Amino acid sequence: MNARPELKDRLPSVENPPPPPGPLSTIDTRFAATYLHMDRYTSWHDTVDATLDSLLTAEKDWEI
Repeated sequence: MNARPELKDRLPSVENPPPPPGPLSTIDTRFAATYLHMDRYTSWHDTVDATLDSLLTAEKDWEI
């Protein structure tokens, strides 16, 4: 939340989060990389940042 401190009061607390609901899984992504040319990784930080941009734009457009 360092990138957007103004949104801190609108998000749930990160203290004492619940444990994951199950074991982490692994996924073999070779097919996607080979045949679909999906070999570029987008970090979760970039994904969350882009999502927040989109949501804030939508919120502004909706005049909420």
